[in-house]
Amino acid sequence: MAAAVLGVEAVALAIVRAATGRRVLLPVDAWLSSLGGRASGTPGPTPEPVQIAVTDLGVAVVVLCVLVAVARALEAAGRTRGSDTARWVEFSVTASVTVFLVAQLNGVQDVTTLVLVYAATSGMALFGLLQQRVGVGRGHPKLALCFGAGLGIVPWGVVAFQQIGAGLVGDPPSVAVRVITLVMLAFAGAFLVAQWRVAGVAGGASVVADADASADAGAGATGRADAVGRGGFRGERMHVLLSAASTSVFAWLVVLGLVLPN
Repeated sequence: MAAAVLGVEAVALAIVRAATGRRVLLPVDAWLSSLGGRASGTPGPTPEPVQIAVTDLGVAVVVLCVLVAVARALEAAGRTRGSDTARWVEFSVTASVTVFLVAQLNGVQDVTTLVLVYAATSGMALFGLLQQRVGVGRGHPKLALCFGAGLGIVPWGVVAFQQIGAGLVGDPPSVAVRVITLVMLAFAGAFLVAQWRVAGVAGGASVVADADASADAGAGATGRADAVGRGGFRGERMHVLLSAASTSVFAWLVVLGLVLPN
């Protein structure tokens, strides 16, 4: 169902963009200079940014919808069903692209900053995969998730810094951009809360299972496996729902709020 809905939305978004012919192009710049003589106190030329690429915002959100639709279609066909790795790799790509675009919308143009924003978001998602792989054991039962949350907040800090800085110099982002940023930040928080609760269910049940194992090792192991299985299934359902919803909402907010009024 999610694959079909996102596929239809991707076609609809592509038609709307093609019919209007409007484009929103976001630059990607590089500062191709070094300290040179300035490192020794000698005045040097003022570095200028070089535009190395542009992002067509309308095309980007269509491609994003297609990526999520393909992932859901493969899952429905049984190719990746039950595979935590496939689900988290897909999320690491789509979430990173989304945050990359949000950063660009807020005026981040430097390619090195954008690459780091993408990498930090991807790393956050892969820590979620690590959390499910390691389960609970010695140390904090949600240690990997804590690391992921700490890493994942960094790109949003960059976006916040850019928004505040732009406001201080008298060139704040538009209302539409601020709304999109806050909505996607809310979805990012929802992902974290959902995964935190799933990890808590599996972790708490595993502790009970370990206690039972002292009296009956077989029953304890079975209880732990059942708990992890229930947590994984719940996490999979929440992932599918939040992934489809966040992608759909982001795409339509971009098209209706930025591409069409442009």
